[in-house]
Amino acid sequence: MVITVGQLANGFELISGRLVVITDSEIFGQRKKSRKLRARPDAKMEPLADLKVGDYVVHVNHGIGRYQGW
Repeated sequence: MVITVGQLANGFELISGRLVVITDSEIFGQRKKSRKLRARPDAKMEPLADLKVGDYVVHVNHGIGRYQGW
């Protein structure tokens, strides 16, 4: 078995060469394309001084996390 990275729209079969190629989308189904989220101009950022250890925070690139302190 050989696994490699490339781009194919669909898999294929070569009966004479005893070869079958299957794409990840045929195995796992079509993936939704992710869209980039933009910061809303009306979104307000709270002052960082108000953060307490354990507070939830949201980052535009990294998502939701908990503030661990400095």
